[in-house]
Amino acid sequence: MLKYKIEIKWAFIYSIASLAWMVFEKEMGWHDVHVSKHPLYSTLFSFIGIIIYYFALREKKIVAYHSIIHWKEAFIAGAIMTVFVALLAIPVFYLTVNIVSPSFFSNMIDYAVASKVYTVEQAQSYFNTQSYLLQVIGGSLSMGVVTSAVIAYIIQTKKNK
Repeated sequence: MLKYKIEIKWAFIYSIASLAWMVFEKEMGWHDVHVSKHPLYSTLFSFIGIIIYYFALREKKIVAYHSIIHWKEAFIAGAIMTVFVALLAIPVFYLTVNIVSPSFFSNMIDYAVASKVYTVEQAQSYFNTQSYLLQVIGGSLSMGVVTSAVIAYIIQTKKNK
């Protein structure tokens, strides 16, 4: 595990930032009063996540690889970090829906039904703990792998020509 110290450290930083973002969303009213704005504004966290991945892989390059890293090495480090981020997303999710915003699902269901996006049954099957937990884990894994690939390309050591 010591081999993955940097990835674990940055996965915790990502998770703390994610939880802080959930508190921010709640305070902005995106989980209740302004729930209609939630889908748009919640995607803004992606930029924060990308920045965190950049600094994580940059640190890995400098500390573990003495400033010389190939794409594959950086990508693997990012993918490992992604696994830890996905695992830590579970407690972050439970803290969010149980402490930060316990009425999140009921508010989302009410909004989806009132705006005729879903029927009550459809909204209930989409906005629930099991469904969202799968979305959180799947989203963490897929976005983490894509982000890792792009950031690895950016920070890889360029060959002198």
